Amino acid sequence: MRKLSYKDKRELELLPAQIDALERKQAELVAQMGQPAFYQQSGTVINSTKAELERVEKEVALAYQRWNELEEK
Repeated sequence: MRKLSYKDKRELELLPAQIDALERKQAELVAQMGQPAFYQQSGTVINSTKAELERVEKEVALAYQRWNELEEK
């Protein structure tokens, strides 16, 4: 295990808050999509929300992956 650079240490310190914010956004989008009225909106809004959820899910996965990489250094 080698010593983390200042940049890596800083990133490691900030990641938990970033992950928390992303997970809150993810939960918010899932809750929106869980409402019956959600699917009564236009297809554009539905597709946009689904795309946003997919983007957030990918960001969460990448953030956890990066956190693991930094923890293993």
